[in-house]
Amino acid sequence: MKHAFLVFLIFAALPLAAQDRDMQLTAWVSRAQIDGDDDFTEDFATEYEDGYGLGLSINRFFGPMLSVEASAFYLRNDAALVLPGNLAIDLGTVNLRPISLGAQLHLPRRTRFDPYIGAGAAYVVAGQLSSRDLGSGGVGNVELENGITYYVNAGIGVQLGQALAIVADARYLPFETDSSPDANEDGPEQEIDLTAKFVSLGLRFKF
Repeated sequence: MKHAFLVFLIFAALPLAAQDRDMQLTAWVSRAQIDGDDDFTEDFATEYEDGYGLGLSINRFFGPMLSVEASAFYLRNDAALVLPGNLAIDLGTVNLRPISLGAQLHLPRRTRFDPYIGAGAAYVVAGQLSSRDLGSGGVGNVELENGITYYVNAGIGVQLGQALAIVADARYLPFETDSSPDANEDGPEQEIDLTAKFVSLGLRFKF
């Protein structure tokens, strides 16, 4: 079901290409940061390392200023639970897969440079946390709930030719989710802040 939803968002706009073929396909490489500050108690805190990601987006213009973008990203960040004395418990890797649909506002006159701002809705597939430390501690895998949120972004494209451009993009994705350990189905749920910021460099093809 998740994969079907992804395919639908990415390719929903393709039939519109027959109208004027003003479509853009962009492949992204991202640097991702999770800013969530989860202080479970006074003695424990969660830390996230900077990670990386990949993405794909399809952009369709409706006039010179407005476009609609469907995108999917895959972000990876290692996480740890820090104890007193700087001891750390490995929590595994946070794998966020935001699937989004939104609008972008461009300058009215399109030239070689295309600055834009955008915003929209995102469905985030969060997956689970898994590590040797969690297993040896009797916790097992930690399930993270999927959820719906919003995003904002801004970027600029630089045209290299008639059909090719490079694009720089920065996105902010606020996301909080509930977590629960597999080893204890009756265990308490813990809210985790996985708000993500990621900067991406993309190669854009116009067709």
